[in-house]
Amino acid sequence: MTPEDLTAIGITHPSHRRKLKNEIARLHLPDGLPD
Repeated sequence: MTPEDLTAIGITHPSHRRKLKNEIARLHLPDGLPD
C-alpha cells in the first residue's frame, strides 16, 4: 500500500499507518492482492 492508498481509505495518523503496515506484513500474503 502506498501513502496515497492509506489516505484514500482515511488512515492519516502515522502510528495507525505503521500498525496497519505491520499487521499486513504478518499475514504472509503472496506477491500481492488481486486488483
